[in-house]
Amino acid sequence: MIEQTPDGKIVVVKGKEDKAEPLLPAATPGNKPLASIYLPNKATVLSLAMVNPIDPTYDGVPPVTGREKISGVKAALAAGKPATIVFLGDSITAQQMKDFRDQKGSFVDRFTTYVKEAYPQSTVVSTRRKDKDTPAEKIEPKAKQIVVVMAGVGGDDTPRALKRLDVDVLRHLASALVVMLGVNDENRKGTGNSVPVATYKANLATIVDKVQATGSEVIVMTPSMKNLGWSGCAGNMGEYAQAARDVAADKKTCLVDNYRAWELLPKRGYNYMVFLGNCINHPVDLGHDLFFRGLKSAFEAARAGGAMGK
Repeated sequence: MIEQTPDGKIVVVKGKEDKAEPLLPAATPGNKPLASIYLPNKATVLSLAMVNPIDPTYDGVPPVTGREKISGVKAALAAGKPATIVFLGDSITAQQMKDFRDQKGSFVDRFTTYVKEAYPQSTVVSTRRKDKDTPAEKIEPKAKQIVVVMAGVGGDDTPRALKRLDVDVLRHLASALVVMLGVNDENRKGTGNSVPVATYKANLATIVDKVQATGSEVIVMTPSMKNLGWSGCAGNMGEYAQAARDVAADKKTCLVDNYRAWELLPKRGYNYMVFLGNCINHPVDLGHDLFFRGLKSAFEAARAGGAMGK
């Protein structure tokens, strides 16, 4: 990290080599962080692409719109009424506690911890899919009880998610659905995508329609980035993020724009690859914390001048 001292001198703080999750070195008290230098594996020449100017005013929280669209579930949580929140997604939603160094788990685990702290008058119960063939147990929430359902399946795309929507979402009579899909839809297939953008958009819209028809509220989360150098990546992940934004706008749902926050990672001094633990598409602690902070912001009031949550 490049810093500036109070008297104007420029100093360099060396980081620690880490091929899985290289973190920025701690800032020197009193100094101003200016930029980071990210050295990818096997780098031999320093280029401007490796330099990330740091914006100390940027909090890194994904942009959130439509908080008012989940007023029903927020009111139920505040009043201690029965509530069920279902998370529909792929292997990112299904990631296990063992995947995280900080032992805080996935963004679903982090959100579960958050609601326990934010709504102490209620008991929080979690249920999850055991594997791709065994759906999560249905738990009918009682008064002062919040049920969190983790319905992530590895390798899922929107066509597969649609096929299991009845058993994994509608069966639970959710108060709210949090859906994040697209990473596998974007996968390379021939010269195009596994699921074309237009089909992804239509499938996501159908998921939202079916869930809203039951009276449930919906939070659409745009997907994260993945390794652009991976042979299985078609390279147009941004189009899927925009399609998710369009669906959220058309269907009048809450939107947590994770992808935009990933685009802005250089402002925090990070290259997006640092957030990918398997160097392909599975986010590490930092990535899931980003997802969680956006979701937390959706459940809280907007802060004047920007998103809420740290």
